[in-house]
Amino acid sequence: MILPGSPAARQPGSPAQEAANLVASPYGGFVIPGSTFGNFHIVVSQSYDPKNYRIMQYKVNMLS
Repeated sequence: MILPGSPAARQPGSPAQEAANLVASPYGGFVIPGSTFGNFHIVVSQSYDPKNYRIMQYKVNMLS
């Protein structure tokens, strides 16, 4: 049984349940032009209803 508020119930599947690098309803994952393996950036979009939309930029460090 999963209790409300427990870590198992806090999955990144709904708004305001994000934690660390987990994002609810992501799409995209576009590489920013000019990125290199030593300085790699991506853009991820998030939209979970008609009023809430955002774009997030991430730097990925594990490729160098």
